[in-house]
Amino acid sequence: MDTSTVKNDGDAARNYLADAAGEGIAPEAVFAQAQEFQSRGRFADAWLLYFSAARDGHAGAAMVLAEQADPRFFRAGATALSRPDVVQAHKWYQQAQRNGSKLASQRLQQLLADLETSAREGDEQAAVLLEQWK
Repeated sequence: MDTSTVKNDGDAARNYLADAAGEGIAPEAVFAQAQEFQSRGRFADAWLLYFSAARDGHAGAAMVLAEQADPRFFRAGATALSRPDVVQAHKWYQQAQRNGSKLASQRLQQLLADLETSAREGDEQAAVLLEQWK
Protein backbone atom coordinates (compact mmCIF):
# COMPACT_ATOMS: atom_id res chain seq x y z
CA MET A 1 0.00 0.00 0.00
CA ASP A 2 1.35 3.44 -0.90
CA THR A 3 1.03 5.69 2.15
CA SER A 4 3.12 8.58 0.87
CA THR A 5 0.14 10.74 -0.07
CA VAL A 6 -1.91 10.16 3.09
CA LYS A 7 -1.94 12.95 5.70
CA ASN A 8 -0.48 12.19 9.12
CA ASP A 9 -3.83 11.96 10.89
CA GLY A 10 -3.94 8.20 11.35
CA ASP A 11 -5.64 7.44 8.04
CA ALA A 12 -2.68 5.44 6.73
CA ALA A 13 -2.70 3.26 9.85
CA ARG A 14 -6.46 2.74 9.64
CA ASN A 15 -6.10 1.80 5.96
CA TYR A 16 -3.25 -0.58 6.79
CA LEU A 17 -5.31 -2.28 9.52
CA ALA A 18 -8.37 -2.51 7.27
CA ASP A 19 -6.30 -4.06 4.47
CA ALA A 20 -4.68 -6.47 6.94
CA ALA A 21 -7.91 -7.48 8.70
CA GLY A 22 -8.76 -10.27 6.33
CA GLU A 23 -5.18 -11.52 6.23
CA GLY A 24 -4.82 -12.19 9.96
CA ILE A 25 -1.63 -10.17 10.14
CA ALA A 26 0.60 -10.88 13.15
CA PRO A 27 1.27 -8.24 15.81
CA GLU A 28 4.97 -8.39 14.83
CA ALA A 29 4.12 -7.17 11.32
CA VAL A 30 1.92 -4.39 12.70
CA PHE A 31 4.75 -3.39 15.05
CA ALA A 32 7.21 -3.31 12.13
CA GLN A 33 4.87 -1.07 10.14
CA ALA A 34 4.48 1.20 13.20
CA GLN A 35 8.26 1.51 13.39
CA GLU A 36 8.34 2.44 9.71
CA PHE A 37 5.73 5.15 10.23
CA GLN A 38 7.63 6.37 13.32
CA SER A 39 10.89 6.62 11.36
CA ARG A 40 9.12 8.72 8.72
CA GLY A 41 7.66 11.11 11.31
CA ARG A 42 4.13 9.79 10.87
CA PHE A 43 3.46 9.76 14.61
CA ALA A 44 -0.34 9.46 14.58
CA ASP A 45 -0.13 6.48 12.24
CA ALA A 46 2.64 4.90 14.30
CA TRP A 47 0.73 5.39 17.57
CA LEU A 48 -2.38 3.68 16.20
CA LEU A 49 -0.39 0.69 15.01
CA TYR A 50 1.59 0.43 18.25
CA PHE A 51 -1.77 0.50 20.06
CA SER A 52 -3.13 -2.29 17.86
CA ALA A 53 -0.04 -4.47 18.27
CA ALA A 54 0.08 -3.88 22.05
CA ARG A 55 -3.59 -4.75 22.38
CA ASP A 56 -2.86 -7.97 20.48
CA GLY A 57 -0.09 -8.97 22.88
CA HIS A 58 3.08 -7.37 21.53
CA ALA A 59 5.20 -6.35 24.55
CA GLY A 60 7.53 -4.14 22.51
CA ALA A 61 4.64 -2.09 21.18
CA ALA A 62 3.29 -1.58 24.70
CA MET A 63 6.76 -0.47 25.81
CA VAL A 64 6.96 2.09 23.01
CA LEU A 65 3.58 3.53 24.01
CA ALA A 66 4.63 3.62 27.67
CA GLU A 67 7.94 5.32 26.91
CA GLN A 68 6.25 7.90 24.72
CA ALA A 69 4.03 8.84 27.67
CA ASP A 70 6.62 8.47 30.45
CA PRO A 71 8.00 11.84 31.62
CA ARG A 72 11.49 10.28 31.82
CA PHE A 73 11.48 9.34 28.13
CA PHE A 74 8.99 11.74 26.53
CA ARG A 75 10.38 13.66 23.57
CA ALA A 76 8.21 16.46 22.22
CA GLY A 77 7.87 16.20 18.47
CA ALA A 78 8.68 12.48 18.41
CA THR A 79 5.24 11.17 19.34
CA ALA A 80 1.56 11.77 18.69
CA LEU A 81 1.27 12.91 22.33
CA SER A 82 1.52 16.60 23.12
CA ARG A 83 2.88 16.04 26.64
CA PRO A 84 3.89 13.24 29.02
CA ASP A 85 1.05 11.33 30.64
CA VAL A 86 1.91 9.20 33.69
CA VAL A 87 -1.49 7.52 33.63
CA GLN A 88 -0.89 6.29 30.08
CA ALA A 89 2.70 5.34 30.89
CA HIS A 90 1.50 3.27 33.86
CA LYS A 91 -1.22 1.60 31.79
CA TRP A 92 1.12 0.63 28.94
CA TYR A 93 3.95 -0.51 31.22
CA GLN A 94 1.43 -2.80 32.91
CA GLN A 95 0.34 -4.12 29.51
CA ALA A 96 3.96 -4.68 28.50
CA GLN A 97 4.56 -6.50 31.77
CA ARG A 98 1.52 -8.73 31.15
CA ASN A 99 2.87 -9.37 27.64
CA GLY A 100 6.17 -10.59 29.08
CA SER A 101 8.48 -7.58 29.27
CA LYS A 102 10.88 -7.72 32.21
CA LEU A 103 11.98 -4.13 31.56
CA ALA A 104 8.39 -2.98 32.06
CA SER A 105 8.54 -4.07 35.71
CA GLN A 106 11.62 -1.92 36.27
CA ARG A 107 10.02 1.03 34.51
CA LEU A 108 6.88 0.69 36.65
CA GLN A 109 9.05 0.83 39.76
CA GLN A 110 10.82 3.95 38.43
CA LEU A 111 7.51 5.59 37.59
CA LEU A 112 6.15 4.89 41.08
CA ALA A 113 9.35 6.16 42.71
CA ASP A 114 9.10 9.38 40.70
CA LEU A 115 5.47 9.77 41.78
CA GLU A 116 6.42 9.18 45.41
CA THR A 117 8.99 11.96 45.15
CA SER A 118 6.45 14.29 43.57
CA ALA A 119 3.86 13.44 46.23
CA ARG A 120 6.36 14.17 49.01
CA GLU A 121 7.03 17.53 47.35
CA GLY A 122 3.33 18.38 47.54
CA ASP A 123 1.99 17.24 44.16
CA GLU A 124 -1.59 16.26 45.02
CA GLN A 125 -2.23 14.55 41.70
CA ALA A 126 0.80 12.32 42.25
CA ALA A 127 -0.46 11.42 45.72
CA VAL A 128 -3.88 10.48 44.35
CA LEU A 129 -2.36 8.33 41.59
CA LEU A 130 -0.12 6.55 44.09
CA GLU A 131 -3.10 5.79 46.26
CA GLN A 132 -4.97 4.33 43.29
CA TRP A 133 -2.03 2.26 42.03
CA LYS A 134 -0.86 0.71 45.28
